[in-house]
Amino acid sequence: MSENLNDLVTTLGITRDKAMKVPSGGSPLYHSFEVDPRDFLEQAEQDFEAGGKSALLNSITNSKRAIHCQVDQALKSLGIDTGQMHLPQKIELLTSMGFVVPRILKKVNRARNLLEHEYQTPDEATVEEALDLALMFIETTNRRLDIFEDEFYIGNEDEKISTFKFERQLEFSMHRPRRTEFDHPVFVARGRTNRTDNEKIVGKVVLKPEEKTFRDIVRLVNARNQKSQVQKALDSLFDTLGLEEV
Repeated sequence: MSENLNDLVTTLGITRDKAMKVPSGGSPLYHSFEVDPRDFLEQAEQDFEAGGKSALLNSITNSKRAIHCQVDQALKSLGIDTGQMHLPQKIELLTSMGFVVPRILKKVNRARNLLEHEYQTPDEATVEEALDLALMFIETTNRRLDIFEDEFYIGNEDEKISTFKFERQLEFSMHRPRRTEFDHPVFVARGRTNRTDNEKIVGKVVLKPEEKTFRDIVRLVNARNQKSQVQKALDSLFDTLGLEEV
């Protein structure tokens, strides 16, 4: 599928050194669990407030569960199957797609592993840090998902002719299962030319969650309007497509 997107980008003449992104629209993206990350977080807070050894043990366990649940929720909302993946793989994937995943997450795992494998009770400061981390991670990730930029355009900067139009452009839109024939969300890329008011669709490509290009597009979404992050995401996409700088 990426080869088709490669052909579409080449046909449109969009190049790495001139490419820019223009946002168009956004909407919430979510996946529901019977017990969600905030449920685990609330229980972790209650455990911490209760005080005592068993409460500390339960609090750090529930903080880690909150983080794990949030990671799965974010990935599953994108249609990514997490069944055979371990937590480090999931976090690496979220990071590659531009979700903010603090390195300090490793501290929660270390504390939890200490508890499980060496039978040591974490101190109150460690448990409180895990709570704060879980809250920060959940809130940061939800900000990305609550307004997920599901429509945007890519074109050459010197061919921009209006706010949302280039002479030649790639138009990306996310299609959700409830209104398409697909079981999971997909991105649809359409190539369009807008010269002399004579619009023409020159190609269409469907990008599925298991494809590297899909994940590059999510990274572009998460870059929002941060110029340096957009450029890094565009570079990643061009790298995946094997398109060198002209």
